[in-house]
Amino acid sequence: MATYQESTERSEIATLIFDEDGDFPAFFAFFGTILHQKNFLVVNGQGGLTYRDIGVAVSLLKSSRGTTKNGVIQTLNNDNGTATPRSNVLDALNLAVNMVLMVDCDPQESHARGYTIADYSPKSWQPDMTYLDFVQRSFPIGASERVQWSLKASKLKKRLRIKFLPTDDLDKHLLYDSGNPPCVYLFHQVGFLKAQLNKYNDMEMPLDLTVDECLERGSPPVQLLYETIHSLQQLLFRRHDNKSKAILKELINEEGFDSECEVYDGYRPLDGDDFTYTYWGERMRKLEAALANPPPRNKLEAWLQSQTSERNALFIALVALFISIFVGLLSLGLAGFQTWIAWMAWKYPVK
Repeated sequence: MATYQESTERSEIATLIFDEDGDFPAFFAFFGTILHQKNFLVVNGQGGLTYRDIGVAVSLLKSSRGTTKNGVIQTLNNDNGTATPRSNVLDALNLAVNMVLMVDCDPQESHARGYTIADYSPKSWQPDMTYLDFVQRSFPIGASERVQWSLKASKLKKRLRIKFLPTDDLDKHLLYDSGNPPCVYLFHQVGFLKAQLNKYNDMEMPLDLTVDECLERGSPPVQLLYETIHSLQQLLFRRHDNKSKAILKELINEEGFDSECEVYDGYRPLDGDDFTYTYWGERMRKLEAALANPPPRNKLEAWLQSQTSERNALFIALVALFISIFVGLLSLGLAGFQTWIAWMAWKYPVK
């Protein structure tokens, strides 16, 4: 259980990140685990960081969008407002980035070299890369994709036998792994998404903001936030789809999904049905393609599928063509024979 000091510091950093005080249980459960497992947090005089140390880095990131990682570290080292030792400044910065963006900017610490899932590999914030460049590299903008309303959790589970896995890494959202069993990673921290979106309640057209303007407010790109929560609450687990909502309830109870996933209010939704995806459009297309061509469910279907390769299809087409020609010639011969019989019967009538 968190101490009074730790609870107070949590409240302070929540206000720094979300511009509002709140419990955010899923958010702090995730980061609490990281802090205690790595012995980062100062507890009973042990450890190297406090939430307040991380808060200093969070504040600095808002004004350092165009600064390199080395530059931000140098500023933190020279900052008299933090008592963090030089050796822990990097840890404070990495955790601050993780809390603001929900992205691990130093994946070498948590993943083996060469770690990949399907076509995904985590991105690192390189020492000579600016904060803005790192965010744009982590969340590249693709071609606009209209909402694929056929993508429902119940349909994906029935046709593809997909397993839905929670992730606290925003850049893994909607990532489809066609392995055995196939799975889709879903960013489940909906409480985080809602709190970040609430920063834009006073704006008429928040989607017009640039990435740099969003980082200045201390949040990921607002378009990315809307796409992520829209894909969860308006698409996969939409309010009036009871089968998908039953799957969501199971994920919350058994897989540790944020309970805010099934709360369909708490932020200002977008109006209209013409919303397009620019960040998650490519991953949506891959899920749609998987639905259109589901994998075989048994050995018989696998064998039949193996017999439908392009080479076999061409062979079958040629066989069908020759059979058609043969049948045509045979029909022509029979027709000629029948004509000859009729002519003979006319010429030599039976008396």
